[in-house]
Amino acid sequence: MLGKGLKPDKFAFPFALKSCAGLSDLQRGKVIHQHLVCCGCSNDLFVDAALVDMYAKCGDIESARLVFDKMAVRDLVS
Repeated sequence: MLGKGLKPDKFAFPFALKSCAGLSDLQRGKVIHQHLVCCGCSNDLFVDAALVDMYAKCGDIESARLVFDKMAVRDLVS
């Protein structure tokens, strides 16, 4: 997307993070996390839930907990 000049939004990030989780690609997930913070999408419930899931599935429980603790809204799913 970035190579084509398109900016990802809060709807694209959860899918990208799910792909990273499925591939256990923690490094790429961290890069995506940096991008979503720069784009201002880091306070979205679905993006935050995808981040927690990605970090947990990649084995980085500490980062998953940090993201969870910073979530503005938590529900039964998150």
